[in-house]
Amino acid sequence: MRRARWALPLLGLSIQPWGGPARGQESRPNILIILTDDQRATGTVTPLAMPTTRRWLRDGGTRFPNAFATTPLCCPSRASIFTGQYAHNHGVRTNEDAGALDHRDTVQRYLHDAGYLTALVGKFLNFWPLHKRPPHFDRYTLVQPGYQDVQANKDGQIVQVKQYSTDYVATRARSMILDFEDQDATPWMVFVHPRAPHKPFEIKEKYQDAPVGRWHLNPAVREQDLSDKPRYVRGLEPDPKKARSHRRDQLRMLMSVDDLVAKAFNTLVEAGELQDTLVIFLSDNGFMW
Repeated sequence: MRRARWALPLLGLSIQPWGGPARGQESRPNILIILTDDQRATGTVTPLAMPTTRRWLRDGGTRFPNAFATTPLCCPSRASIFTGQYAHNHGVRTNEDAGALDHRDTVQRYLHDAGYLTALVGKFLNFWPLHKRPPHFDRYTLVQPGYQDVQANKDGQIVQVKQYSTDYVATRARSMILDFEDQDATPWMVFVHPRAPHKPFEIKEKYQDAPVGRWHLNPAVREQDLSDKPRYVRGLEPDPKKARSHRRDQLRMLMSVDDLVAKAFNTLVEAGELQDTLVIFLSDNGFMW
């Protein structure tokens, strides 16, 4: 059996469509892409917040420490992940430009046409209508913004979600993978898109007061004279106390993402697909801690 392959880019991915097995490769791998929202690599994949992610993906896989988001906004970055193109080429330049994306030029379209089963669960593109089917996905569960008592479009049916949003995304991803494994000879690609750790900072009750460790502010965080910075930075008011609070909230929300990663790992083991699945963990962009 082939050796398992996984990666932890966090903030960058260039992917080319798979038309068939590579030379010497017996079959095409499954592909599982876990995409967080507003998570910067540095300082977030900590032992306290994300132990499973560190053990499975960071320490057990391949790291891409120089990966970065060329257009660090949610929608343009996600469009780049789907297409492998810069924002000035795919046309999604702001979070309001989802309608500009040509869905015929996406990895999900190419893999779907190549015989892959495709699925997406969680966030798709900013301001994408909840009732609208995302193109080139065989299965999908789109989840509204927020973390508590939100709605979701489950393969065309609008449902009310009672679970914490990140847990629901994990549950739906597990269900899709196991359903796809009923057609074991067919490879699949599943995008798993939790909204964490994006605002609003709504933490699962289990992790409300979980320890996150100390944060040692560097000189850039303490800087008061912003006159040499871009205009949007000059308009900010540095507040280390508020920054510490945001960091704590993000890390506590990422504890639920770590639970999602653990569930994905266990699902692949249960399905007997751990050694035949390419797992990629990344984010669309992140706070510059």
